[in-house]
Amino acid sequence: MKILLVRPPRIKKAITLSDFMFSEPLGLEMIYGVVKDNHNVEIYDMVIETKSLSKKIKEFKPNLVGVTSLCIDVNMIKNYGIKNIFRILFGSIKAMGKYIRLMIKS
Repeated sequence: MKILLVRPPRIKKAITLSDFMFSEPLGLEMIYGVVKDNHNVEIYDMVIETKSLSKKIKEFKPNLVGVTSLCIDVNMIKNYGIKNIFRILFGSIKAMGKYIRLMIKS
């Protein structure tokens, strides 16, 4: 299976650790480490990449897209799913507590 793991660009209004230093997408790197032996996996870091997500998806043609996010990124991530026609699974404590607001009609 081809899997694309994505870190979206940071929202300019948010103050995050990346305002003070560059940090790697460690969560995506951990997932990569677990699945890389059985799947074709790429990490696409939109903090440093210039190509659009749509273009990357068209080139790589993944079967599954995983997107990491901060709580403030949820609406942006939902829009990626709508535009690129892939389903999104939200995880984390916040997602479990607010799952109705995160659902996307398909």
